Amino acid sequence: MKALYWLGLSRVPGWGSRSVLNLLREFDSVEELWHCTEVKLRSLKNVSHSQIESFIQFRHCFDGEKELNYLAENDINLIHMEHEAYPDMLRNIYDPPLVLYYRGDISLLKTDAVAIVGSRRATHYGQKMAFQLAADLADNGLTVVSGMAKGIDTAAHKGALHAGGNTIAVLGSGVNVCYPKSNSELYGQICSAGLVISEFPPYTQPEAKNFPIRNRIISGLSKGVIVVEAAQKSGSLITADFALEQGKEVFAVPGPVTSPNSKGTNGLIKQGAFLVEGAEDVLEQLGFGQRLFGNSETAATVALSAAEEELLRLTSGAPVHIDELVRETGYSVERISSMLMFLEIKGLIKKLPGSFYQAL
Repeated sequence: MKALYWLGLSRVPGWGSRSVLNLLREFDSVEELWHCTEVKLRSLKNVSHSQIESFIQFRHCFDGEKELNYLAENDINLIHMEHEAYPDMLRNIYDPPLVLYYRGDISLLKTDAVAIVGSRRATHYGQKMAFQLAADLADNGLTVVSGMAKGIDTAAHKGALHAGGNTIAVLGSGVNVCYPKSNSELYGQICSAGLVISEFPPYTQPEAKNFPIRNRIISGLSKGVIVVEAAQKSGSLITADFALEQGKEVFAVPGPVTSPNSKGTNGLIKQGAFLVEGAEDVLEQLGFGQRLFGNSETAATVALSAAEEELLRLTSGAPVHIDELVRETGYSVERISSMLMFLEIKGLIKKLPGSFYQAL
């Protein structure tokens, strides 16, 4: 029954988690707050008149049972701040989400985790670093947290899955809204083999304002945040700021001084972020010690997607130009480039001068 009240409080227009948590100091439970008389509500001093009016109007029309039934019917699960699966690390940040909607393995919220974030317009170097870092960290038992955006986030999730490890995607949309749409296959994989979460109600669209908000959850779930590539003004730097506010470690992968995508990461290093050349740097700084890397047995047993198999077939003879691969497959240049990069990391294909590729 508590879920109904937490869900209701999370939906009150004009209320944030701090407003609710401040109010709860005046009550013994969420139930008591929800059913509080209007007279007592209006006597409270740590909430504005407009917020009280908003709450009074909202609770009269909110049908909690209907909302919970809707979630169940659409394969969407819910936890709240008093739920046993809610992680203490997240509960202890300044403004923890009152509820989390999820699909997948909720137990991952209580595993040791590291966030990997970075540019949506990632370079080949950045994607390769994110993939390898994620694979090595996952291979050493850490859960990789990211935001499922294009570029670095996507590479990080794929690296963790490639290693047969755990990954959590924190969305800036409803948990049943895959964004970007090009990650629909990855979304399905994480729902099945990892965890997808969001504090936004189902069907919430991915508006720009949502992403800085969700970044505090990415850092809140993690023992440290690794920024792989970031421009001078980047959302990834917001995540790093949240990490610092939450007392978490911040790591950065150095990049070429001539690359705009390295301005943010190199700037973090100048400001004291830990320089990362490989996963062993992260493990050592977080107190996990240096362990084994590059589990060849794990890599060998990871199945390729049908699209990756097709690329291997097309490049198994003479070197093939990327434009020819686009024509043959009908996939976008972006998707082909991403798959080629991962096949290269897996040691199954090599890149030749002039954007030609050949299977090994």
